[in-house]
Amino acid sequence: MKFSVSNSCFVADSFAAMADLPLDFGVEVQSEFGTDFYWKTNLARVMKDRTGALSIHGQFVDIDLAAEDLNEQEIFDYYQWGFDMYNKYHAEHFVIHPDGKLLAPATAEQIEKMRERAICRMGKLSELA
Repeated sequence: MKFSVSNSCFVADSFAAMADLPLDFGVEVQSEFGTDFYWKTNLARVMKDRTGALSIHGQFVDIDLAAEDLNEQEIFDYYQWGFDMYNKYHAEHFVIHPDGKLLAPATAEQIEKMRERAICRMGKLSELA
């Protein structure tokens, strides 16, 4: 069994403490919540000699890939930064939350349209990645 530990358990300056996890544990990094120092310095320390995989948890704050009024180009440009980190640091997984927030009970037709939009956009993001 493979394990991966999210850095959401290691907030702020405790991220570097992830280096003390067993080396066969994977590490998941929340892409939105790190500075360049966090990515360049601390991640190198955390990943040194680690056999567990790096996973990038993609951007998700206020993003709803199922939304009808989504500005795709703006969101795709935002995701590009996460994909760049994924490729630069040779991550093995990239997590995307498509969301699909419903403010009230929805009809089956509304749910299906939201699902179709989210799947279509995730396909486009896959090509971009």
